[in-house]
Amino acid sequence: MLGRFYQNLCIKNKILLSFVFVLIVSFTTIGVLYNTSFQKSMKDFAEDSTFVIIEQASRQIETRIDGIRHLITQVESRDDVKAFMNSATVSSDELSLTRIGLRNMLDTYRELYSEVSSITLISKNGDYISNEMYKPQWGAFADYEWFRDCMEHGDELRVVSNPVSRNLIYYEPVSIDGILCLAKAVSDEDNRSTGIVMIDLKLEAVEDALESIVIGKEGFVAIMDSNEQLIYSPVNKIVPHIRESWFNEKSGVLVKEIMNERFQFIYLNISGFDWKVMGVFSLSSTLQQVTDTRNILIIILCCSAFVAFVMAVAFSSSIVKPIKKLETLMAHAQDGDLSVRFNVLYEDEIGNLGTAFNNMLAQMQMLVAQVFSEQKKKRIAELKALQEQIKPHFLYNTFDTINWMARKYDAEDIVYVVHCLTNIFRTGLSSGSEIITLREEVAHVENYLKIQKVRYGDILEYNIDIADELKDCYVYKLILQPVVENALYHGIKRSRRKGNISISAYREGETLCLVVKDDGVGMEEEQVSKLNAIFQNGNNTEMGYGLFNVDQRIKLSYGNDYGLHIDSIVGKGTVVTITIKLTTPPRELDNTAISADLLTSKEEDEC
Repeated sequence: MLGRFYQNLCIKNKILLSFVFVLIVSFTTIGVLYNTSFQKSMKDFAEDSTFVIIEQASRQIETRIDGIRHLITQVESRDDVKAFMNSATVSSDELSLTRIGLRNMLDTYRELYSEVSSITLISKNGDYISNEMYKPQWGAFADYEWFRDCMEHGDELRVVSNPVSRNLIYYEPVSIDGILCLAKAVSDEDNRSTGIVMIDLKLEAVEDALESIVIGKEGFVAIMDSNEQLIYSPVNKIVPHIRESWFNEKSGVLVKEIMNERFQFIYLNISGFDWKVMGVFSLSSTLQQVTDTRNILIIILCCSAFVAFVMAVAFSSSIVKPIKKLETLMAHAQDGDLSVRFNVLYEDEIGNLGTAFNNMLAQMQMLVAQVFSEQKKKRIAELKALQEQIKPHFLYNTFDTINWMARKYDAEDIVYVVHCLTNIFRTGLSSGSEIITLREEVAHVENYLKIQKVRYGDILEYNIDIADELKDCYVYKLILQPVVENALYHGIKRSRRKGNISISAYREGETLCLVVKDDGVGMEEEQVSKLNAIFQNGNNTEMGYGLFNVDQRIKLSYGNDYGLHIDSIVGKGTVVTITIKLTTPPRELDNTAISADLLTSKEEDEC
């Protein structure tokens, strides 16, 4: 059904429909593939880039912490620090000098490491040294969990997650939220913890390393310890909802819905600490870029579709317009106007079609002119034949009167000749018909030969040998008599001796061949060739009317493959072969033939 509807469309609509179909399929495929592939690519890109970012943040933090670890190593390796940690074995004077030297040392390190807020040395017996902090009077260090944890873990660098509980207060007000407290135990030669070195790192040092890191438009980086304490995070409404229990692996990717919005978390552990650096960004914001890009793509595709449609209309018009013009010209040609021509502008398929159309019309005009010329010749020949019929019509009536008078006076020889002549004229008229049977044509020529034999006596002999089955074939009348007459007067009569004329017929496929042969004087080969050339070309300037008229009548009726052909040998005689198309039923004459009834009725009444 759909295929039939498409086939019945005009060419322009077919082209436009095909273009629209291709555009819809192509653009839909592009849009779907782009949307899915681009969305996946954006998610993969966001994940990969975030992984790189948090790895970079992790390395920067590890670099900072390694610096602190190196500083602690320098501090604990000093002899005066070891002496302070073993203060029970040192005299009071030496301890005083040691404390003075350690304070100077702490001031020096503070100046060298600007990111360090304070450095504190605490011995296992609770003695401490710090230039920035002092100890309240209540409680010993050994009573605090953070102190015992550091002492128990020996060489491990520990993070004091709650600096408020350290039992140390800054001389100058410092925001506890702005520092990161790192502590490490100092061991003696027997690997026993003798105290700790505690360094407060300014959190702004970490912030400086992380603030330059941006994840998308609204993403951020945060650091969380194992106690769900955010060591670092920007001010953000979703930060309080983050839970450490979400991050079960050392690194990974997960998606959580917070406040009705989906967020993606990409995290990994910081080496040496139970901290997690995480990159957080909104999937909705990330995918919004996909949506925006998709909308831009849709606009581009719509604009491209519009341009393509305009081009399709122009393209189809460039094809259909000349075809429509050619169709109009064909309609004019169908109505009979063969003078129209297609204006060929280009050498494409339509141009070639237009050229072929012009050539066809030119050839049709030539053929029409040729047919007109041939019909004109045919009418001239028919009129001349009609004139020849009109003349014997009067003679037919006259000789019929003579025949009646000869019978009255018992002149039998005159009756015989007049009878034969009357038969000849009767065949010539034949009720106005141009087509008669071969039997009638043979009777006509036989009557003609009977009259001539009466005239020439014994010098003329003739014989007719035609099979009965061929006599029922139809032929144009008066095609044998002119040839027999030519054989008598130009062949036998000029030889001045007894001569013979034979008439025969035979069949070759669909062709009927009539042969008129005489044993007269014959002709030169050059003359024979000239006569045959006249028959072939249809241009008579050198021969009589009789044979040429017979040949032209046959060619006009049956085509140029039929007609007369002459073969002759000097002194031997001449053979004229008449070929016509074998026709059993009578051929219909065209409306140019004139009925003999109009010519005979009145004159017969007069006789």
